[in-house]
Amino acid sequence: GSAPEVLEHDFGLGQYAGKVDLSRVEEGWNRKSPLSPWSPSPEKVEARAAVSRRFLQKLGQEYEERTGEEAHIAVVTHGGFLHFVTGDWVGFKKVKGTGWENTEWRSYVFGEEGKGEGLVETGESSKRRAGSEIPLTPDEEREFNASIGGLKE
Repeated sequence: GSAPEVLEHDFGLGQYAGKVDLSRVEEGWNRKSPLSPWSPSPEKVEARAAVSRRFLQKLGQEYEERTGEEAHIAVVTHGGFLHFVTGDWVGFKKVKGTGWENTEWRSYVFGEEGKGEGLVETGESSKRRAGSEIPLTPDEEREFNASIGGLKE
């Protein structure tokens, strides 16, 4: 990733001027040292994913309160990170680092946090990508997650 000042230069001028909000890009976000919150260690990635989930949920709630309309938010990021954000590890390939394909899209809704649900893939999304496959039950998914090295519990 690029430093905030480089991003500001690249996206703050010309055709992108005023179209890209860089206000939340923190100094040092592109430093991946072990002590950095941006480290690639699973613990740090999980922590960032939790912050991301809370941010997205709050963003959606604020939009719905302001407009009275249901919020739809598109997130563009790396597939490996999306496993942590969504808690969905189906199709995860350890060597590839993700079960997501390039440009793949899935739809999720927020579940009930008190029941341990974060983001839950919609039935339509799951059917679209699974084709004739039968998706894992929540218990099977937890068992699968444990079998790939305990990345998620």
